[in-house]
Amino acid sequence: MAWDWAAYSVAAACLAAAAALLIAAVAIGRMLRRWDATLARLERETETTLAQWRRLGSEAADAAERCRRGLEGFERLAEGGRALGAAAEKAAKTAADAVSRWTDRVGDSLAAEEKRTPRHASGPDWAEMGMSLWQALRQRLAGVPNEGEASRDGDADEER
Repeated sequence: MAWDWAAYSVAAACLAAAAALLIAAVAIGRMLRRWDATLARLERETETTLAQWRRLGSEAADAAERCRRGLEGFERLAEGGRALGAAAEKAAKTAADAVSRWTDRVGDSLAAEEKRTPRHASGPDWAEMGMSLWQALRQRLAGVPNEGEASRDGDADEER
């Protein structure tokens, strides 16, 4: 009887161990399914996040390219500004040289005229000669001069 009890005890212990193994296997199976579901969810989220990061990277690359093109445009604009400044400087120098040459020429011309002026000053006064001729012509055509004209003729004679 003791052996029976021992056999029953061993059988009960084996059944308990088998039940424990079965319960553990079911628990491990559930846990593995949860892990699998979690991993699948993480994989989907990772793919979504990776797609977002790729899109962000693409947008950042596009923005960097636009900035690079903008900077190249500013560089060309600055080069154009420098060229325009150089052209304006050259034009200003050319204009200053032209004005300087013109001033020299006009100054030389005026100096030459000043040298000739004393020679002309000693010559006849054309305005006075013209006035005398006019009065003489009026006297011939009109006959006798009036008193006002006679006094002018006298003044003109005195000035001569």
